[in-house]
Amino acid sequence: MNPGISEFARLEEEAPRETRKDTNPKDGVGSLKPSYAAVPVPVLYEIGAALTEGARKYGGYNWRVAGVRTSVYIDATRRHLDSFWEGEDIDPDSGLSHITKAIASLTVFRDAQIQGMVANDDRPPRTEAPFMAEGQARMAELVGRYPNPVPSFTEEQVAHTRNTPVSTYGGQTLGFDIEVMLPAPDAPDGFVWAQQGDRRIDVDQALAVAQALRDDGYGERVVRVMRAMQRVEQMADATEYVVGELREPLVTVFPGDLSLTALTDEEAEEQVRIENGESYEEQEESRARMAALEAPNIDPFDMPAQFGEDGPAPEEDPA
Repeated sequence: MNPGISEFARLEEEAPRETRKDTNPKDGVGSLKPSYAAVPVPVLYEIGAALTEGARKYGGYNWRVAGVRTSVYIDATRRHLDSFWEGEDIDPDSGLSHITKAIASLTVFRDAQIQGMVANDDRPPRTEAPFMAEGQARMAELVGRYPNPVPSFTEEQVAHTRNTPVSTYGGQTLGFDIEVMLPAPDAPDGFVWAQQGDRRIDVDQALAVAQALRDDGYGERVVRVMRAMQRVEQMADATEYVVGELREPLVTVFPGDLSLTALTDEEAEEQVRIENGESYEEQEESRARMAALEAPNIDPFDMPAQFGEDGPAPEEDPA
């Protein structure tokens, strides 16, 4: 009798009665053979892609004809595993997983072994040293010495730090806010910026509203138009994300101005420093720089005391 059939019959006889079922004897023989059903198909497909790459570059099954050298395939496997271990998931040359490439390398080498085509087994002379057992003994000693080890750091724990933006800039304009400076004795700076009405989409409309606010009872106050933009963060890998919004001064009207005055780049930079919440000393320096840039230097809360009810006198012509 076929040994496979005999073995199946023995297993069938020894199986509990409730687990038996009528079946084709060929099924029993097949159940004793290695099963493809046990192999994950997605991995097979990836190995197929990796071996196809090699076949197109060197010729399919070239190792069965030319033979292989052991160190070449062990080195290739280790390179892919080391690259994966050090954080690189994808092989940049093939676009495949480093794990897939390592499996494909060992697949070729194992087939060469089976076919007797390891032409150069250049492994070093076999060691008789019990290095495995000695290593395990040292590890047992270390575990006993340090029973409560500090957990190792992992990529998962620190990955978020790699998402720190390397630069931030303003993107698409979202609209324009009109703000008035109002006295606030309890505020750190002695004043606050109060937004007037809704955000305007059209810049000309925003400028007109700012002009009207100054002329309609706010002549002794500072009025400004702020440009709101998308906040774009650029990462180290050059990817960009829109995160919230940024605002920067577009136009500021000071007491005594006859028209809206656009800030120079230097003035706008100082305003942004102040808006970004610098330390008190830094803010004082920023405001001092702003005062040097803005002429005349006027206290917006004490216009009548400085200039009388009619505001500042016109400057004399030095000529």
